[in-house]
Amino acid sequence: VFNPVLEYINLKNGGTSEIYLDWLDEAPNLRFVCADIQDVAYFTGNFAAFGFPLVHVSSYCTFSPGGKHNTITGTFRSDIDNDGCTATDPVLANVRLNITDGSTEQGAVFSNQSGSYELYTDVGNFTLNPVSPSPYYTFSPFSPTITFATNNQNVTTQDFCLASSGIHQDLAITMLSTIPARPGFNAVYVLYYENKGTEVMSGTVNLQFNDNLMDFENATPGSIGQGTGSLDWSFADLVPLETRAITVTMHINPPTAMPPVNIGDPLNFTATVFPLTGDETPVDNVFTLEQIVVGSFDPNDITCQEGDVIGVEQVGDYLHYLIRFQNSGNFYAENVVVKNTIADPGFDLASLAVIGTSHDVVTRMTGTIVEFIFEGINLPAEADNEPASHGYVAYKIKTKNNILSYKINMFTSSFF
Repeated sequence: VFNPVLEYINLKNGGTSEIYLDWLDEAPNLRFVCADIQDVAYFTGNFAAFGFPLVHVSSYCTFSPGGKHNTITGTFRSDIDNDGCTATDPVLANVRLNITDGSTEQGAVFSNQSGSYELYTDVGNFTLNPVSPSPYYTFSPFSPTITFATNNQNVTTQDFCLASSGIHQDLAITMLSTIPARPGFNAVYVLYYENKGTEVMSGTVNLQFNDNLMDFENATPGSIGQGTGSLDWSFADLVPLETRAITVTMHINPPTAMPPVNIGDPLNFTATVFPLTGDETPVDNVFTLEQIVVGSFDPNDITCQEGDVIGVEQVGDYLHYLIRFQNSGNFYAENVVVKNTIADPGFDLASLAVIGTSHDVVTRMTGTIVEFIFEGINLPAEADNEPASHGYVAYKIKTKNNILSYKINMFTSSFF
């Protein structure tokens, strides 16, 4: 039947039956098709072959599998009183949970900002392996196995409780460039500082920069001290495993200033979280960022904060990645999915950890593909609210120990 108003079809059903496309001429305005992830390539190729290359095929119309499946869900909490986890204990965001089916790795999910996770399975035995965010903590249960005898929308809840062992003082800091430096424009930076230890901490954060090449505009929260090329913030009662953020805006000198800043110039920053005395790993209390000034930038990109090439001394250490995205359309984006393929064999995929995001996110990892799902983000369009049309996600990942100096290769795409 000729249907010129049909624009969207949902074929995501978890099934395997063949679907014939000889009806496409009856739907000349079809633009969007939702399909199971394993069928996306098939439909995309066939729509093009039938003369419909503009039909967009995606599995992201929903964020759960099509058809019947089982669900494992739960919450991560930190036992701050060492008396067992209760509803009053704080939740833990961005905790990685690996899942195996017997001896086969099925992937990983990360807890959201509410500390909860959700993963989908078929019939079988599934072992869950939570990854502690700090070496001073262990999870209970350590490695539970969930069994599903049927595939009939079964739901099982498995919570995890994180408990500390011993007394440890350990702070860390990371600095990210969320809006690149351009001559004559504002650049934006985020400092993430965290308490990896077991004790409540108070201290200060310091940022060093070249005051001759830029002017400090503002920060959230506001700084408590400002000197030439130096900013300070104080913090109190940073509880174990808590992360806080500081956003800093700098105005970069134009080429006409003295001294000038030009495209290709380096800008150097050093962020430090104190106290250093008594810290068990003081090396990560300091983060250095060398940023290259650009003339323009793609608002949907991925950058390594350590640069495009790492030296021998960085092999085996964490590299810090920032993925930026922007809604450049003319209507708000209800959902955004950032799909990052880490196919480079030089990376240790098991080490990937989320640092922070601009909005609440659900993170899933299957093989070499990481998906950052911003469901319900309602990201404004650039034309309506340019500053709010941007978002980002930051993560860290180690390189393998058996490489020498290395050129970084990474691929990402965003779906709105």
